Amino acid sequence: MGKNSRDVIQASNVYLFKNGYGMVVKTFDLPPNGNDRKALEIVDPPLTPVHGTFWIQTTPNVSVYSIRTKKTRKLADEKCVNIEELVQANIGEKVELLTTGLESTVTPQWITGTIKFTQKHDEHVTQTISSLSGQTTALSANGHLVFFEGAGDRALMAVPMSSILSIRSPNLKTNYQRKR
Repeated sequence: MGKNSRDVIQASNVYLFKNGYGMVVKTFDLPPNGNDRKALEIVDPPLTPVHGTFWIQTTPNVSVYSIRTKKTRKLADEKCVNIEELVQANIGEKVELLTTGLESTVTPQWITGTIKFTQKHDEHVTQTISSLSGQTTALSANGHLVFFEGAGDRALMAVPMSSILSIRSPNLKTNYQRKR
């Protein structure tokens, strides 16, 4: 099964055992290799076998010298179901974020700008953020930060994901690409 081929794999036999396990035998055709010693490439191999068994058997005119497996990741559109997914879906977009606890105010406020990227922190991180207006905010973030470029006099800000209450935009994306 080469990189560019679309070999058809078919289940030829299925064996079920009393202990609840089973074995599926799949077959596909390979051209005779004529001692070229190329690796047999298996794209999207089967899931990890229960007992660690994965057998390859060839016909007499085919020799397997090496096997290389390659897992592909497919992207699928998913509906956003929480703020974090909405933020991820709208990276690079101009949005308004309803935030709380920024710049020493507890009153929720809307800030306008562009979501640049997000970053997760596993450790307890303390950052000091200064705005152009001279206000300094110390963020103690244990989790997820959203880097947001504010409009007007605001520079790049690190906004804790937990401080974002809502997100809005006329062109808000509500689907995101998820790797499968």
